[in-house]
Amino acid sequence: MFTDRGATTSSDVANSPRDRLSPSALIAAVEQWLSRGFPVVRVRGEVSGLTRAASGHSYFSIKDDSASVRCVLFRQRSGIVMPAAWGNGDVVDISARLAIYAARGDLQLIVESVRPAGQGDLHAAFVALRDRLKAEGLFDESRKRALPTFVRRVALVTSQDAAVLRDIATTFARRAPHVELLLFPAAVQGSNAAAELITALQAAGEYPDVDCVILARGGGSIDDLAAFNDEGLARQVAISAIPVISAVGHETDFSISDFVADVRAPTPTAAAELCAAPRDEWLAKLSELRTSGTRAMGRTLQTFAQSVDLLGSKLLSPAQHVRLNRAALQESALRLRASLRASTAHARDALGRCHQRLASQRPQVQARAAWLAGTQARLRGISLHAISEKRAEFASLAAQLHALGPMGVLRRGYVLVTRADGTPLASSLSATPGEAVTLTWHDGSRGATLASRGNIERAQ
Repeated sequence: MFTDRGATTSSDVANSPRDRLSPSALIAAVEQWLSRGFPVVRVRGEVSGLTRAASGHSYFSIKDDSASVRCVLFRQRSGIVMPAAWGNGDVVDISARLAIYAARGDLQLIVESVRPAGQGDLHAAFVALRDRLKAEGLFDESRKRALPTFVRRVALVTSQDAAVLRDIATTFARRAPHVELLLFPAAVQGSNAAAELITALQAAGEYPDVDCVILARGGGSIDDLAAFNDEGLARQVAISAIPVISAVGHETDFSISDFVADVRAPTPTAAAELCAAPRDEWLAKLSELRTSGTRAMGRTLQTFAQSVDLLGSKLLSPAQHVRLNRAALQESALRLRASLRASTAHARDALGRCHQRLASQRPQVQARAAWLAGTQARLRGISLHAISEKRAEFASLAAQLHALGPMGVLRRGYVLVTRADGTPLASSLSATPGEAVTLTWHDGSRGATLASRGNIERAQ
């Protein structure tokens, strides 16, 4: 009935890479090995080189007297991992995942939580983790799944030496011997217990056709149950692809895995009973369902037979269908002809009324045209008369302007005397003997030199 899934098979070795690897492929392989071998690590050391980037991420190293490891605390975790301030020189306890920074090939820790070293006992850590995971929503009932109704294969994650193994196996053998029970062994106590439980839970989730997982161990103190209060295990339970039943300790014992699991069983035996309904009860229900199904099927067949007879009596022969369709077609043709006649008559009447309205409006149109022609003739005469008057007025003004202009004055015998710069010599008092001037008549101009006042010597 049990199948032990903890041993390494030859296929695991055969599938390991033997070809030459690129640096990227090598780092990817190492990261995969680290994630399987060290899902979550806890480290205590001194903080050094702490820097907080503008993005909100924190980078630092954690060291002791002889070694140092680079760490990164991403912004999404920094607000909830630790309420108090911390900095360089502080000794802290961190929970983290091992990773490789591919650009340099450096080992680093992806920090999940940070707290000062020695901050309270296991109970304080339990309460702090419980409150934080609850705030994240990992305990919400909305994310938990119901157990499947019919269970065929169950994965059991516990120690292969645990007493609960025998209790669960006995319960399945008694209630549901048809269910296959697979054992994924892991330590349930000790420093390596949490990592082994996570690995076993991952293996159970990857095993094909497993309907649910039972995470179990017997009762004990808070120290004994410490592995089941591990944050890494809690998160692995939360992301499990199949429903998880947590059956840790006695009915009065509570662990973090109880809060995160889809179903919490008070005892390991109760967990087996939850997912292993008695076979006899299912067989009785199946027999009852078969009887009621047979009766319902018989009634349904009788109803269908009566419906077939009724429909058969209403079936018409092809000749009857043709006759009915021909009569309907003839009736439609008559209605169409009548409708066309009525539409044509209505359109003819409307056209006649339009002709009558046009005929009644024709005399008014002719009178309007005559009035418009007379109005145009009057406007043309008025316009021509106004234009003739304006032309005569313009000619008179032009003659006056010409007579009063400089050329008109020169035609009457006057002469315009200008200096060399073109300015007029308006008075003899401003004249200078020997000054060159220009004399301008209406029909031309001549240069001259002033000899003396009152005498002008004509230029040669």
